[in-house]
Amino acid sequence: MGDGKIGDHGADATIDRVVAHAFEPDRERAPVDEAYLRCYYAHVDPGDLGRRGVADLVGLAAAHSRLGADWTPGSSAIALVNPSLESDGWRSDHTVVMIVNEDLPFLVDSVTMELSRLELGIHLVVHPILLDRREQGEGFVDPGDHPDEYSSKCSFIAVEIDRQLDPAELVSIEENLRRVLDDVRAVVEDWAAMRARMQKISDSLPSESLQLSPMEIEESQELLDWLSSDNFIFLGYREYHLDGAVLTADPATGLGILRCEPGAPVVGRKLAEMAPEVQARAESAVLFNITKASSKSTVHRAAYLDYIGIKTSSDTGEVTGERRFLGLYTSEAYAQPAAHIPRLRRLVAEVIERAGYPAGGHDEKALITILEEYPRDELMQIDTDALLEIALGIAGLQERRRVRLFPRREVFGRFVTCMVYMPRDRYNTVNRIAIQDLLIEAYGGSSAEWTTEMTESVLSRTLFQIRIDGGGGGEVDVPSLEARIEDLLRDWQDDFSEALLEKVGEAVGVGLGRGYRRAFSADYRGAFTPQTAVADVEE
Repeated sequence: MGDGKIGDHGADATIDRVVAHAFEPDRERAPVDEAYLRCYYAHVDPGDLGRRGVADLVGLAAAHSRLGADWTPGSSAIALVNPSLESDGWRSDHTVVMIVNEDLPFLVDSVTMELSRLELGIHLVVHPILLDRREQGEGFVDPGDHPDEYSSKCSFIAVEIDRQLDPAELVSIEENLRRVLDDVRAVVEDWAAMRARMQKISDSLPSESLQLSPMEIEESQELLDWLSSDNFIFLGYREYHLDGAVLTADPATGLGILRCEPGAPVVGRKLAEMAPEVQARAESAVLFNITKASSKSTVHRAAYLDYIGIKTSSDTGEVTGERRFLGLYTSEAYAQPAAHIPRLRRLVAEVIERAGYPAGGHDEKALITILEEYPRDELMQIDTDALLEIALGIAGLQERRRVRLFPRREVFGRFVTCMVYMPRDRYNTVNRIAIQDLLIEAYGGSSAEWTTEMTESVLSRTLFQIRIDGGGGGEVDVPSLEARIEDLLRDWQDDFSEALLEKVGEAVGVGLGRGYRRAFSADYRGAFTPQTAVADVEE
């Protein structure tokens, strides 16, 4: 913003200067109330305020107040402006997004997430919670002055983003933000109904016809009750009916982000038109489909939606449809030990039993650690056979500096998750991107997400989620793919160590390699081959 910057003083001193400017004696009328102004900037970092002029800070607060004056509860007011001194009396080097909305959960997260998705740099976020007392003639005031009033709280959000001059681009940004705010509103309004729906399904499982053992029914109920107990953020719900070979959504059952407009057409899709994995899973008498959806959340967190599908069946036990919940596991769900989570506790116990390690011994304890540290999203989706194979493979690494790849195909064939272990000192952005590109190519993917975990281990672990579109994801020779990843990670030092062992043998070569590990400069390595270095070591 413009001249007259106020320096990096404490928050109170900074706001005092802003207030002093707003109420200069020569003004006919202050643009905003002092209490509103102080509340507006109360929780903004003083450093952010200190880089902006007092006139510009007053101008932003006043412009936001005018937007709020025309706001109607139950809707979202949005404005995108490129303010200038000539037309607005204040300025910014950036485009300013201003929003007024009821105070709802997930608002700020969802707005900044959408702006990031649009690849718009964020330079400042101002987010005061105010109390709407316009009907009392007081405008927007500090909630602390009226502690017993809750229903009239509203959220003011101002975000400075990369400057946008194209009017069409500004319209597009506003439309995207409005869509996200509508999603947030739908989720908050329908949250209780979605949670109640899951609890009702849990209660009804014993009387449903899908052929389940008493143990399976009890475990399934425990899982649904656990999800309902603040371990799942409910974002969407809808029911689907399987009639013959056609799967049809029921628009009237839609909640949250899966709401449908009244009178929306009923559209069916033939199973024969779906991928073989989807068709087989739809007709399978397995109660749960627990996986990832193919779309990302627009609310709270930029992650692929977690998908909890619960089958329905006829009196004869044939699958007749699915009750589908979309959402996100909460941070509390990720923090709990697997042994405390229904379904996972059995999964982990079966893997430990089938591994056959001596009870209480080192190997069993190491396996338990592997299972507890296993990526929780994967643990929610994987079956016992696949988990046993992968967990034993990880245990077999035993802190050796080598590359291992553990792939798993998602039940609907839309993703392949690839867990890659590599020497920790070889992990960097260049290598990660190269591995990601290699996996996308190998599995016929279209894009990838990734997360990396570093511990005190000599190995790092990166989980790649490869999105499969258009019939990709054919059979892959995993050992060959591992070898290609190893080749990607090889460097001059690896080739030098290998050449040294070939020349003088392991008994002498290991010691020489350790002694000469840092002997060759970058210039030397760029000019000479590892074989030349071995000859120099011999000299």
